[in-house]
Amino acid sequence: MEAFKYPWVCLIEKPAGYDVPEAEAILAAARINNRKAFLSLNRRQYSSTHAVLGDLESHKGQRLVHVYDQENPRVAFESGQPRKVVDNWMFANSIHVIDYFSLFCRGELLSVDNLSPWRPNEPCFVLAKLTYSSGDLGMYEAVWEGPGPWAVTVTTHSRRWELRPLEQAVFQDYKSRQMESISVHPWDTQFKPGLRRQAEEAMRVLGGEPHHLATLEDGLQTMNIAARIYGK
Repeated sequence: MEAFKYPWVCLIEKPAGYDVPEAEAILAAARINNRKAFLSLNRRQYSSTHAVLGDLESHKGQRLVHVYDQENPRVAFESGQPRKVVDNWMFANSIHVIDYFSLFCRGELLSVDNLSPWRPNEPCFVLAKLTYSSGDLGMYEAVWEGPGPWAVTVTTHSRRWELRPLEQAVFQDYKSRQMESISVHPWDTQFKPGLRRQAEEAMRVLGGEPHHLATLEDGLQTMNIAARIYGK
């Protein structure tokens, strides 16, 4: 929050805060100081993500968004991550995939049903169902300290998209068994995926142009989803 004392535009590494209360405090500080601050949620800038978002505009109706998460906080701690970060790993790292609910599900989040709740003393499987006012459904499936992919699927009645790995997008149409792939934008192969497009968006902010950077409010929305899934 020290940076908000200066007339800077801030691009903050995600998440903005160890937990929801700290994220709320950072957002409040930015507002009090009237500062522009954004989050480096670079997976929002993947060409795969943009391909799915763009295509979904022509596929109406209910969506089923399935997010697969896998976390190794023990490995993170052994590699030097601070204990406070590891204790809030569902914010520090799971935000990367939980944020896809904020991107792909429409409307207000009405409820989160914890089908297999988080057990901090015995981390294993976490499973939750998310229901939105639009009729969209979300399913969150996480494996802690075990094998599993990071992946996202978005299913409509006419087309199903899959991001696995997240940098690549394939789709399958209704009545077809064929998976069609979408070419990855050169920016996502020449640079770390999402960062070149994110830099372009940051330049638009500096130029006073319309942009698609994630705001602190966007980040807090995703952290609140994580908090409801994990009972934090």
